Amino acid sequence: MTHTAFHADGPRMSRRRWLQLGGASLFPAAALGLFLPRSGAAQAPATLVLATTPGLDSAPMTVAQDIGMYAKHGLDLKSEAPASGIDATNRVITRNADLATVGAVVTFTAYTRGLPVRVIGLVHSRAGTGQYATSRIVASAKAGIGPGVIAKLKGKKVGLFVGTDPDGALRAWLSTVGLTIKDVQVVNVRFPDSPAALSTGSVDAVCVIEPWAAVCQLEVGAVAVTPPGQYPPIFMPGLILTSADTLARRRGELLRFLTAFAEAQQWSRKNPDKAIDINLARVKTLTAEASRLALQTIGWDMRMTKRSLAGLVEKTVPVLAQSGVLREDVNAAALVGQIVDPSLTVEVQRSHPELFADLPPIPAGGEL
Repeated sequence: MTHTAFHADGPRMSRRRWLQLGGASLFPAAALGLFLPRSGAAQAPATLVLATTPGLDSAPMTVAQDIGMYAKHGLDLKSEAPASGIDATNRVITRNADLATVGAVVTFTAYTRGLPVRVIGLVHSRAGTGQYATSRIVASAKAGIGPGVIAKLKGKKVGLFVGTDPDGALRAWLSTVGLTIKDVQVVNVRFPDSPAALSTGSVDAVCVIEPWAAVCQLEVGAVAVTPPGQYPPIFMPGLILTSADTLARRRGELLRFLTAFAEAQQWSRKNPDKAIDINLARVKTLTAEASRLALQTIGWDMRMTKRSLAGLVEKTVPVLAQSGVLREDVNAAALVGQIVDPSLTVEVQRSHPELFADLPPIPAGGEL
């Protein structure tokens, strides 16, 4: 999944400390050797290494591998599971991976600490809007918090995997009823521990990414305080990350990757049950029922639009600044412009409109 912890050492973590937390040793020769061209193999598929943790939001990436989409586009994709978003980013920076799927929190934190990361695409989102997140709030049936009654979270113990995308989402949800994070008792709870935390009463509610919100509803009878498909006033899509160096050296291969991914996303949208089955073969702890419920929130839509960029500028960066992840005086537009390079995704959208024909059209004037 694309949402991972980022600031265990606080907002002033150094670049060296960041790399240490990534847990990867630096072996420059070995890393560089991964990308040396093979002599006499000009027609061989190009190898790309993707650091990603299998999950429902990124399931089309697994689909692309299983049904041969990458091979169709001349790629030999090697998928590796990182220990965290920091680890995934570290692998990209040290050339142990070409691409990674991470959340907005990790991405913006990495860039502001001197790491040359670039966002070239979206793993999941709702194009044409600047408001999206896969985080929802669900509560214990005993907590007395009914559906839609966010205000009743005041004074309650709310489980949250601190330093992940739901951290920002909870702040955004609370703002809709005039509350702040200081109005609730935050309890650090990892995503897989959310159902148990609710059932034992150690927390009254949790703000958690899908599919864990769906799992809580189905396994322990949690109440949907925020229903599936309803988004807080924030923009937290999954991001496809590479390094500035890899983007310069391997644009052609990255374009092919994004094209294959777009094709796999469309296949998954048209065949959701088959895509769920392929994902369940990798994610043993998930069920088909929870997957279908979670897909009411998760958008398998990689398109980048003016509203996507505006959402990052107007909603994502301000929330990260308010939570201490970024400086309060950060220039949001300049920061997003430095990190996000939408050119490859836009090229896929323009060259292959048929791969997005099943989606709602982008509002007039919203295309990049």
